[in-house]
Amino acid sequence: LLLLGQLCIPLGALLLACTPSKGTCITSVWLINVGYTLVLVPTLVRVSALIKVLQAGKKFRRVTVDKKKLVKTSIGISAIAAVFCALWTGLDPMIPQEQLILTDEANDLGETIVEVS
Repeated sequence: LLLLGQLCIPLGALLLACTPSKGTCITSVWLINVGYTLVLVPTLVRVSALIKVLQAGKKFRRVTVDKKKLVKTSIGISAIAAVFCALWTGLDPMIPQEQLILTDEANDLGETIVEVS
């Protein structure tokens, strides 16, 4: 899950650099949000399991960590993020907007610089 999330984040960032369209706007938001969720959630689930083990160790108790439960928890929370993105897309779809800003700056050839955002 971590590697999939690490792949989604730069892909979403690349789509932000493309010409704005309805598809690139929606896809970039999905990739970035779900990507960060796929990166952070498994890490937080592992840390919480580690805290549980350390707290049990203080009381001299034996604890078993079920890897399937950790994966199911990570996938479940990531699914919640995907549902959130789906609701966001369905209720308030993105509208592509391109804005051209004429600056007072000039390049080496004396041409006026136009910023696109």
